[in-house]
Amino acid sequence: MKYTRGFFLEGKYPYVRYGSGSQKIVIFPPTQELIFSIAQNPEKQLKNYVKMLSPLEDFSLYILGYDKTISEKQWCRDVAKDFAIFIKDLGPVVIVGISYGGAIAIPFAEQNPELTKKLLLIVSAYGLSDDGVDFCKDFIRLAKTKGFREVQRKMDNLSNKWWIRTLLNITTTLQWHTRKQSINPASTFINAYTHISTYPVGLKRHLKGIKAPTLILGGTQDQFFSKERYQETAALIPNATLELYEGRSHVLPLECYKTIQKCATKFLMEK
Repeated sequence: MKYTRGFFLEGKYPYVRYGSGSQKIVIFPPTQELIFSIAQNPEKQLKNYVKMLSPLEDFSLYILGYDKTISEKQWCRDVAKDFAIFIKDLGPVVIVGISYGGAIAIPFAEQNPELTKKLLLIVSAYGLSDDGVDFCKDFIRLAKTKGFREVQRKMDNLSNKWWIRTLLNITTTLQWHTRKQSINPASTFINAYTHISTYPVGLKRHLKGIKAPTLILGGTQDQFFSKERYQETAALIPNATLELYEGRSHVLPLECYKTIQKCATKFLMEK
């Protein structure tokens, strides 16, 4: 798999680029990027995203990573402003915000309508549910006391499907020695999660200003975002469509891989 990688804003943020097609897609990645820097080990993340987008015939894919020195007081909209510096040379683009990445994508789309062709939010809404706040705090506690191995173990067990939990645990065990070489400082994850759990609905004010066609994909048993939170997010964005999958968790892209792939690519191919 051929790709290029680098940094922008004087080495603050890493990025990876794949492909040279005319359809430009920029991914704001989930929590995994807060733990495992794409600057060091892009192959695993890149492979999954390329596979998801493979029905598209002509695309260029960009994955933007996060500042490993992020402060717990840094708002997601501030990160979005930094991302806009990189994207302004590409745009307009399709923005895909996944989980934590959605917290950056929402203010980005509102702040940069001229750069946002479409917005795709996968397992992400404007704010955490009460249970989601508790989950974040539990992850923070694990990161502080037991380290990222236990954080990853808890993440691997989010799925409602036993075979996915088993597969993820086995994969993590086999790959941990290699993957841990690309781990960010614990403060990267802790500070980002502390912020979003301290201000769980801080992004709500950005929703009404989003102009781009938006698709939101979520599960009704998501541990971080409630069904009601998904519905409210879609209702407040003027041109949004919501697809909720009954009984699915925060790892919806694994639980319904083919369905999500089909739904996402159909949205991206629409004129």
